[in-house]
Amino acid sequence: MLEPNYRKLICELLVQFYHLGWATGTGGGMAIKNKATGNIVMSPSAVQKERLKPHNIFVLDRDAKVVEPGIVTDADTLGVLTKQLRLTACFSLFMACFEVHSSTGCVIHSHSKNVALVSLMFEDAVEIAGLEMIKGISGHSNIEPCVIPIIQNTPQESQLTARLQRALEQYPTSFGVIVRGHGIYVFGENWQAAKQHAECYDYLFATIIEMRKLNVGQSNARLFQTQYFDRFPVRTADIEHDDDRVIADTAEHEQHPHYALFLVHTHPFLARCRHDMKPVPMIRSLVWQSHDHSVLMINQRIIPQQFGTVRCHTYQDMAHHIQTMTIRGAPAIGAAAAYGMALAALQFQKQQKGSDTSTNSTLTEFVQFMKMAKSTLDASRPTAVNLVWATNRMQNILNECVKLVLQSSTAASSQWLRDLTQILLTEAHNVAQEDIDICARLGINGSTLIESGNGILHHCNTGSLAAVCGGTALSAITCAYYEGKDIRVYVDETRPRLQGSRLTSWELSRMRIAHKIVVDGCVAHLLSHGLIQCVIVGCDRVARNGDTANKIGTHTAAVVAHEYGIPFYISCPVSTIDAECTNGSQIVIEERSHAEIKQIGSVCVANADSDCFNPAFDVTPHKFITAFITEYGICYPPFTKSLGQAVKQHRQETHQRQREMVRKLSIRNGIHHGNSNTRTNGAKL
Repeated sequence: MLEPNYRKLICELLVQFYHLGWATGTGGGMAIKNKATGNIVMSPSAVQKERLKPHNIFVLDRDAKVVEPGIVTDADTLGVLTKQLRLTACFSLFMACFEVHSSTGCVIHSHSKNVALVSLMFEDAVEIAGLEMIKGISGHSNIEPCVIPIIQNTPQESQLTARLQRALEQYPTSFGVIVRGHGIYVFGENWQAAKQHAECYDYLFATIIEMRKLNVGQSNARLFQTQYFDRFPVRTADIEHDDDRVIADTAEHEQHPHYALFLVHTHPFLARCRHDMKPVPMIRSLVWQSHDHSVLMINQRIIPQQFGTVRCHTYQDMAHHIQTMTIRGAPAIGAAAAYGMALAALQFQKQQKGSDTSTNSTLTEFVQFMKMAKSTLDASRPTAVNLVWATNRMQNILNECVKLVLQSSTAASSQWLRDLTQILLTEAHNVAQEDIDICARLGINGSTLIESGNGILHHCNTGSLAAVCGGTALSAITCAYYEGKDIRVYVDETRPRLQGSRLTSWELSRMRIAHKIVVDGCVAHLLSHGLIQCVIVGCDRVARNGDTANKIGTHTAAVVAHEYGIPFYISCPVSTIDAECTNGSQIVIEERSHAEIKQIGSVCVANADSDCFNPAFDVTPHKFITAFITEYGICYPPFTKSLGQAVKQHRQETHQRQREMVRKLSIRNGIHHGNSNTRTNGAKL
């Protein structure tokens, strides 16, 4: 008898699913694929699943032909009158999961009541964030949204196949597809993963239902990134899925339909908050929208007068918004550029829809397309090293995966493009999540340099708007405030684009942190009168010796601080350190439009005939810098040594993490089917 262990396992699991309410009546079922033989073991249809025995289970070969049917004996009590069992009605849907995601080893069909209820509460997809159980879904974190698509039910289960296939292709990161009013199909690389995914999804759905019953979606922490709880009865589709509908900018940020999507309620700073303080949720600069494969970003050009968003569907969109400073700040544009590379892969995949991609020429075209996308993104802002660091990181992992494709049987199929696109999107999510984690460590490390009673000078904007969430220099101020330290914050306006008076003041006001805006020329006055005890700024590129490029005016503040003996700190992730750059003279300084000096908004404030010189950055020599605040701790002089050690540690961690991710994702996505040696040969990131 073929696959006896899997037959027995299905029977045991279906008993568990029966007691969970997933396989009651004659509903529900599952299939397990033996990856060694290609055989598939599948439950029968229209029987009481908790009473199944191993001989009732069907076995199919790799071509989906029944090689051993399920049979009924006189001793069976399955609730059927015939001894001829039928293959499950889910057959074509199970096979679709195996075919679309070639690494799938098990599919579970559940008739859970929680699934049925949640399917009636949303339109096209359920989107959840902020719950720890999301980590149980492969490739997901509790910060990034977990999205499960919903398809409409049909009179016959077999009629659902085309809809399920489309959902699997449109939502490549999901491990489940919900059928409205019916149930859910959940899959994983083996039966353990599929079972874990099914359990986690059901927990999340049950929590959504309880949240709705308790009406805590509006008053408590926003755990779910969906408009359903905040704007009932408006559903997710009404707000997020109608891309033809223009969402108008609003005068008050809390009135904007998208605002709640950017809130972060689970953050290390909030956990450090004094018991007598009521913390304000953190905010993030961009979010991934799974329903239409786009990046939604806060439009930083119009803050604080208005709040609005822009949506990027292509890498060209992303490059444009980076160049025009719709999104800005070194860590933020690094994450944006990573998503730009993922968008490029999705663009190419969309362009190839319906075409034969099972040729080496198509793979070559894909590689060239991605190089063009990288070049376009790199050119959008030349000074910030995080941008090129992020696109290099994406290019490195792409190169490694292309090697794996060429070594495997996947190159001769259409699966490789879907696989590589998914891997690049996952890596972009990783870049964003790592930035959140790093900025939290920057804040905690930086807060140790701030004492209660300190006056702090801040230049430009280095908060959540300049990163994915949390920020660099401003994160130290935020963390110190939530820890209960009595601080005075002075924010210089930062001409010519006023990032300080517009963006930093808006962020501080949101968090109810008291501050004063001062003109740029006030720096010497503040320091000479003893109002400032430390200066904390961010940066866009750090040379190996510690020379630092940052927003124009940073050099001035550093010289004045040095003159008055005031500590001058640079807060930056190690990814901002350019180890290939020996000193500041090698840093290219971006020059921007004269209009930025001559105009404030649309109002002309300068003589129209005058010429202008508008460098966006200056370079502060390392001798004026007291220390660098990094995710690995505080780096003091000599910077060549201390920064070099931090870079080395960062490279080792990134190298190991990427190698492990390539290995896991290549297995999960079925990029190759060779032995373990084949998986790692030639792997150089």
